[in-house]
Amino acid sequence: CAGIGRKRLPAPRLGYGMGTIIQGIVLVFALAANAFFASHPVPATPAVTAFILLYGPAPFYAALLLALARYNGLVSQALSYPIIVYGGEISYSIYLFHQIFIRWHSGKLSTLSFVPIWCQYAGILAATLLTAALVHRLVEQPARRWIIAGWKHLSWKRPKAVMVGVRSTKN
Repeated sequence: CAGIGRKRLPAPRLGYGMGTIIQGIVLVFALAANAFFASHPVPATPAVTAFILLYGPAPFYAALLLALARYNGLVSQALSYPIIVYGGEISYSIYLFHQIFIRWHSGKLSTLSFVPIWCQYAGILAATLLTAALVHRLVEQPARRWIIAGWKHLSWKRPKAVMVGVRSTKN
């Protein structure tokens, strides 16, 4: 509904500078809401407290998404750099594989004690990013092409309705 409503709005007449200001303000509010809800627990049941902690900033992030989609500004321009876009494309694979490397590393701490900790963390990051990039290239992209090709080959003809148990009245 929000997307449809946003499409019906007239194009914004604000310039790049004003768009940057709006995006910056909304970004600050989203980050401040995140910090506020994380540091000010609500005196309520544990379930309500957890809900507010996790979902309290959600309206602010929704406003941020709308500001990024609606206005042209520095924040949306920075997010459109190819390396950032590629990071977004492989982010699901990062999510899937990062914990595997972190857990493997935690089991090998004594074995790797001679390696500086920053090198260990760089290795975890490199292994995670390399694995995510490979999975994106070798699994996700071919699967996406296969799915799109499959949709194109489907026949969208509507089947004729079959009425079971109804007799024709054309006698």
